[in-house]
Amino acid sequence: MNYTQAWLEDPTSIRGILVEVTVKDVLGTYGTAGDETVIYLSNIGYITADSLTSYKPYLTGVLQTTESLSVSGGLSMSFGDIQIANPNGDLDSWLDSSKFIWVNRPIQIYLGDPRWVLDDLAAVHNTGLAGFGKIFDGVVADIDSSSREVLNLKVRDKLQRLNVPLTDNKLGTYGTWGSGQTNQDTIRPLVFGEVFNISPILVDPSLLKYMFNDTTSGTSSSNLVIEIRDNGVPIYTDASIYTNSATRPDGAIIDLNASTFTLKAPPAGTITASIQGLKRSVFLNTGAFVEGTYVNNIANLIALIVTQYGTATTRLTLSDLDLLNLSTFSVNNTQAVGMPIFDRSNVLTVCQQLADSANAQLFINRLGKLQLLQIGVTTFDPYVTIIDDNILHHSLRISARTEVIAATKVGYCKNYTPQTALASSLPATHNVMYNEEWYSTTVIDTDVQAAYKLDVSPVQKDTNILGGIDATALATTSNNYFKVPRTTYSFTGTSKLLSLHLGQQVTLKHNRFGLSSGKVGQVISLSPNWLAGTINVEVII
Repeated sequence: MNYTQAWLEDPTSIRGILVEVTVKDVLGTYGTAGDETVIYLSNIGYITADSLTSYKPYLTGVLQTTESLSVSGGLSMSFGDIQIANPNGDLDSWLDSSKFIWVNRPIQIYLGDPRWVLDDLAAVHNTGLAGFGKIFDGVVADIDSSSREVLNLKVRDKLQRLNVPLTDNKLGTYGTWGSGQTNQDTIRPLVFGEVFNISPILVDPSLLKYMFNDTTSGTSSSNLVIEIRDNGVPIYTDASIYTNSATRPDGAIIDLNASTFTLKAPPAGTITASIQGLKRSVFLNTGAFVEGTYVNNIANLIALIVTQYGTATTRLTLSDLDLLNLSTFSVNNTQAVGMPIFDRSNVLTVCQQLADSANAQLFINRLGKLQLLQIGVTTFDPYVTIIDDNILHHSLRISARTEVIAATKVGYCKNYTPQTALASSLPATHNVMYNEEWYSTTVIDTDVQAAYKLDVSPVQKDTNILGGIDATALATTSNNYFKVPRTTYSFTGTSKLLSLHLGQQVTLKHNRFGLSSGKVGQVISLSPNWLAGTINVEVII
């Protein structure tokens, strides 16, 4: 027997938890001083057949996680602590940061049966050959003690590794300044995808040179300077955009490799530009990082940012990406997007904003793989039918009902430099266009509005989408999903349901709440109790 669905459902199974947690062993208590050492813990006591790996039976509690896909657009994970027995203070030294550093160290948790005889550590990890099944792959936030008798490892999912500035690369000493440089501490800009009307950084006033992208930290260049404007008046337009060479504005010299441009004449006012950003990508079919390829697709940009930007020691690796999920997402969500970075923006926040442009949410699954999940779009996990026998008696209830929506307003093509004092030569419509921060589109379902007597003045949803067609499609998708009340059913499931995954499609059949014929829904919350063999589930239908 090994970790399978049959074993999960077998009432004779003995459930054991194995924890593998890495710690920086400052003084070399368990090995070489300064090494990253793995400590093996369990609630059962387990040793491999080669006697090289022993899981100490120190655990008195187990990890409790709740993963939730919010209907309002936010994904949440909540965690309990891993509780370690310490009745006599034998492990008090683990709290001493001069001896052990736990913060941001990896931790994996496995489930299996202590009766399984496994040759070595590799066999423990090999589910296909009688191994234990991985049920969590995350990081340690820190270690603490909630009482005299225990230590507590505080754990988080891998998304916490992205809770760092995307860049802190400052301009530094640059250019010739008559009265002294004043912007040395300005963050060098980064542009992902395409952006409209940003304000580039003046880096050398003696040359009228501006920087619009940071290429110092890599070998990539920028893809295209679409247009440069002086108080709204085009002074440079790329030949691929403006094909009439006789009248094309050509008032700047472009250096895509350095991501700078130099004006040919002094500006009359504010200089702005529309840019296609860095030529870097991650090929989601293979996971390969590629220089020299421009992309403006949500999934590709997120994969690029989480693996190539932020603090080098906490970045995700390509092995941390669910490539099937991300590549499928990129095929189904092709809207062009863009985002400029001018400050110490947080990696996780930036990626969540990009994902939200497709009503998607970042998620790290139990295997520690990054995914993009969407309400109303189910995952590739096997289709499951949940019947009364899979639900603990009288645990089924209705926990929420969504409000019906008849109209959705989406903001797109953000103007990153709204301007009111533009050149008088511009048409009046241009003054209005550059004064507004957003283009927007509103999609109204008049039948739903009339049936439910709803207003059609929704709050705008801001996105990083560039085009009106894509913004309209996003608004229409939201309307179509929420044009009827959606019901969330909560219940406690038996061990059969421990293998459910967030976002999975299920059919819920029960003799209550009109479910007797079965209704198709999506799993939006899971809270497993691995040792008890039960799981709290929420399904939206």
